[in-house]
Amino acid sequence: MAEKHWSEVSGTIAYCSREDQIYPAFAAYLARLAQKHPLAKIIHIVSNDIADARNQAVLQCEGDWVWFIDCDMAFSPDTLKRLLAHGVDVVQVLCLKRHPPHEPIIWEDGPERQNVAPRGRPRLIEVQSLGAGGTLYRKACFKAMPGPWFEGILGREDTCFAAKLKAKGFTLYTDMTTPVGHTTPIIVWPEHDALSGAWGVRYDAMNGQSVTMMQESPIVRPELALR
Repeated sequence: MAEKHWSEVSGTIAYCSREDQIYPAFAAYLARLAQKHPLAKIIHIVSNDIADARNQAVLQCEGDWVWFIDCDMAFSPDTLKRLLAHGVDVVQVLCLKRHPPHEPIIWEDGPERQNVAPRGRPRLIEVQSLGAGGTLYRKACFKAMPGPWFEGILGREDTCFAAKLKAKGFTLYTDMTTPVGHTTPIIVWPEHDALSGAWGVRYDAMNGQSVTMMQESPIVRPELALR
């Protein structure tokens, strides 16, 4: 019997929040994605301590992998499938910060220095750190060391674990071909222009309107362009 591809192996989709209620839009994104992964366990951890919430999710996870997605993210139904297809131990989606100037969450140059903007063509790149939102971890990442894996305050608990993984010899990746949106409440997406090679920020309003501003364009009051 042929060995199953990693993407066919069951795992866990985990999202953490400070309250039970979540955005209806997020529930819709998650439902469409879950249809692609009928064997996946879905868990929701509610806690004011984000590090503790992530650790609880790891302890409850089942299968070969766990994918953390944040409740303020927008994503394609194929997002997790694309991450799984790489067959690596840890990989994060391409996401922008919620607050202007919406820089990418990419640590390509070092663990303390994030990229100001995406660079080059969309591809899988090695990075020196990563956040947990939108990141896929194989169970091997957690078996390599005792818990707690995530430690520290919000925004540090994930880079803390990334440093532990680096110390254990794991290679960290970001998949620039798999972008997700960040709700601000306007949804901001990283977008690549294949013709010019430039990267920009696409702003999606809840009414369906959309506008894209490239790196060289001033990003000032994008909501005005959506009216």
